[in-house]
Amino acid sequence: MKNIKNIINQREELIKSLAILKVKKYLSIIDEKEFTEEVVDIYSNEYYCGVIENLSHISFNEVVRRIEEIKESDMELKVLFNEKVMIQLKGYFTTKVCDVILLTKTSIEVIKIISREEDVINIYESPEMKIIGLGVIDKYLCQTSSEVINLTVIQPNILIVSIFQVGVESLLHQCEYTLM
Repeated sequence: MKNIKNIINQREELIKSLAILKVKKYLSIIDEKEFTEEVVDIYSNEYYCGVIENLSHISFNEVVRRIEEIKESDMELKVLFNEKVMIQLKGYFTTKVCDVILLTKTSIEVIKIISREEDVINIYESPEMKIIGLGVIDKYLCQTSSEVINLTVIQPNILIVSIFQVGVESLLHQCEYTLM
């Protein structure tokens, strides 16, 4: 018997991978051949099913909506996928993965796709998102003049997108006293 937690994690990874693959195709980062090869790998995974397709498409639509919204106000957009960020907590380094990062000269947005939660995630109180935000600030702040960071969670299974905009200094201050 397979571990149910493992199955849930595998399905979440498939949702993220397929959504990100679709975004890459939409942005012409990959060509049709590469897209087809990677999609076939995902479709042949034992955990793939129609629900995975639907949730990945919801996630794809939300990421594209965020990209288009940013493009309206700032033409130079850098989109990063599956970026690892490292942050030091209580003397130890931890690595977190950001599903999508949207960077412009004036803004930073971190997007996380989480489909396993059945309750709305309160980003304001989420240590995970704050840690990811800190890691992104540490790694990319020198590339932007943004004074705020958007922490975005897409929960396709419950059709919720939560965006928490916080000042960079405020996040650094909060985390200095609550996470460290």
